[in-house]
Amino acid sequence: MIADSLENALLYAPLLPRLQQVMEAVRSVDPATAEPAVFSIDGKDLILMINRPAMKRPENARLEVHDRMIDMHIPLSGSEGFAWKPRAALLNPAEPYNTDKDARHYLDVPDTRFTLIPGQFALFFPGDAHAGCIGEGELLKIVIKIRVRESV
Repeated sequence: MIADSLENALLYAPLLPRLQQVMEAVRSVDPATAEPAVFSIDGKDLILMINRPAMKRPENARLEVHDRMIDMHIPLSGSEGFAWKPRAALLNPAEPYNTDKDARHYLDVPDTRFTLIPGQFALFFPGDAHAGCIGEGELLKIVIKIRVRESV
């Protein structure tokens, strides 16, 4: 998991070469006029979603993992709470892995909680169990899905 300021995002490009493409797409979103939508940046390999979720209480936020995608979360309209735990430490699955959604939820208690504000981001890799949208009210946010590339 990485959490940082958007102004530092490209420092991580050596770890994630598609970050340049991601940041170009993020800069194209105007928070003042953004509406919920899904945009393909590169087929199913790179997807930008603008969401307006209802926030949830910490005890209602289930940890989630992905096998094939890296998630980048960027709050636009306010602060967003997150929970995190290493995937290797998870013990209590809530359901079987959903291949179509590339997701599985867990009932485990997170190890770490943190909050992002507009201008910050978090990257969650397949080894990161994470839960977002923790807080009160509604939030405008961006979620980027970045397909994990198999090493050759």
